[in-house]
Formats: sequence, C-alpha cells, structure tokens
Amino acid sequence: RYVSKTGVLDLDPETLHPKVKLYRDKSTGKLKGDASICYAHSESVDLALQILDDSPWDNNHRIKVQRAHFEAKPQQQGQDANDGVVGKRKRNVSEAQRKVARLAVLQAQDEGFGERLAGGRKGLRIIVVKGIMDGIPDNRLEEVLHETFLEFGQVEKITCISKTQVVIVKFVEPISASDALESLHGKPNPHSNTTKMEAIYWDGVTDYTKAEGDDEKEKEEEEKRHEEFGNWLESQEELPPELRLQVASDDG
Repeated sequence: RYVSKTGVLDLDPETLHPKVKLYRDKSTGKLKGDASICYAHSESVDLALQILDDSPWDNNHRIKVQRAHFEAKPQQQGQDANDGVVGKRKRNVSEAQRKVARLAVLQAQDEGFGERLAGGRKGLRIIVVKGIMDGIPDNRLEEVLHETFLEFGQVEKITCISKTQVVIVKFVEPISASDALESLHGKPNPHSNTTKMEAIYWDGVTDYTKAEGDDEKEKEEEEKRHEEFGNWLESQEELPPELRLQVASDDG
C-alpha cells in the first residue's frame, strides 16, 4: 500500500500478484529491510523518487528510494546464456496469463468503471480464492461465503469445489473483484487460525476441478486401458474361430 501511493504496481503474469521482492539474509533468513518494486509505468518511478524518497516509514525510520540498475551477471561455467543453469526450465507462462496480468493493471488504473474499462474492454470479474473454505461448517458454507463476498459488491455466481478446496466467484462489476482481491489475498482465514487465503484473477484457462496430478493419473489410466485392450486382442488368437472378434469387410 505504501509504494502504491505513487502508481500502479506491475503484476507477475504467473502469480498475478504485484512484482515486489523482499530481500532476506542468506544466513539467518530474516528480512534485510531492502526491496525491489516494479511499477506498471515508468512515470510512477519518477514520482516515487520525488515523493517517497526520505519519507518517514514510522516514528524511528525513513526510507531511501532509488532507481534500480540491473547488470548482466558474468556467465559461469556450466551455464547457458539464455537459461542460466544448463537444464533449468524457464517458467511456463501462458499467453492467457500474460493477458490477464496486463488487463489487471489496466483495471487497477480505471477506478469507478462499470462492466467495461476505458477503450471498451471488458473488466476482470472472476476471482479464484484458496484457503477460504477451511473452518466453515458444510451446512453454513453457502451462507457464509455469500455474506463474505457480498461485502465487496453484487455477486453473480459462487462455485465451491470441495475436491481442490477452491472457491470461484463471479462479480457483477470488475471493481468488486478488485476490492475482494486486495482485501483477501494473503490475509488469515477468519474461520481458521492456521490458513492464509490466496486470491487471484481467473485466467480463463485453468481447470480448478482437477487436483494436482490428475492429468498424470488420467494418462496412466488411458495407457492401462490401451494395454488391456491390446492383451485382449492378442487373446483372440487363442479362441476357436467361431468365438473370435469378427471384422466386417467392404465386400459385405
């Protein structure tokens, strides 16, 4: 919130969360007090230098803001110029995720919008919330969730997926979705003392009805069915001719 005073933060297309990196001491794991912030527009950086630099953080501390300068690290033995460490896979970010991240940044700038943003583009109205179902009795789940999301605006549809513990909410207005994300993401679940909630925009592609590993299981089951069918075909040769699988010919 502090750094967003001077502009909209850019979003990571994979996580759809602001590009903010907090640095930790490698030996202790504690925060060092340094961070890198990525704004959506370069003008915000200039504004942050003017307004936030040497501003009071609290009663005892002031913050220092400076423009980041990145230098390419020297290539080391065993590294590839494109991928860094040889064999290390790059993050697989889909074009859908990139589009959602760009639209989310645009939406954050267009306060007071209706269903469509400036330029006639539709706003993001569907969010995915994880960790919010914990601690809510099954017989009150629908009631509690409806009350929770209604605080941010009119709700069009709420879908609860018990298998993956995910709630998908479609709001009538994009600004309601924006407010819900800001209020819920990273906050503790009020019904569970051990769970933190995660809230992101839906990318229009991800199927949250599938648990992690479901695709691999489906592939294994399909291969097993193919193998069983192949074994069955081979077993046909052991049967008497009148009991074997008959294939009709074109001659009829």
